Amino acid sequence: MSNQSLFLRLKHILGDRKSNPPIPPLVPLSRSTLWAKVKEGSFPKPVRLGPRTTAWRAADVLAWAADPENFKASSPNHSPKNERT
Repeated sequence: MSNQSLFLRLKHILGDRKSNPPIPPLVPLSRSTLWAKVKEGSFPKPVRLGPRTTAWRAADVLAWAADPENFKASSPNHSPKNERT
C-alpha cells in the first residue's frame, strides 16, 4: 500500500496521550496552530471522508514534515474564477 492511499486523522498528527496505547505526535503543533496553518496554506489541506470525518493524506503530511518552511499547500479544488485578474 502506498502513501497515496493512506490517511491520517487529527489525533494521529497531533498525538493523543489519552488513548491506550498513547499515540505520539508527528508534528509539534497545537490544534489551533495546525488549523491556522491550513487556512494560510502552509500545512496540507484536509480531505473530507464523510459528513463528520476529516483526514489528511499521509503523503502530504510527510512532504510538509520534510520541509515545513518551504511547503505550500496545493489546491486540488482550485477554480480559476476565484482568481483576481
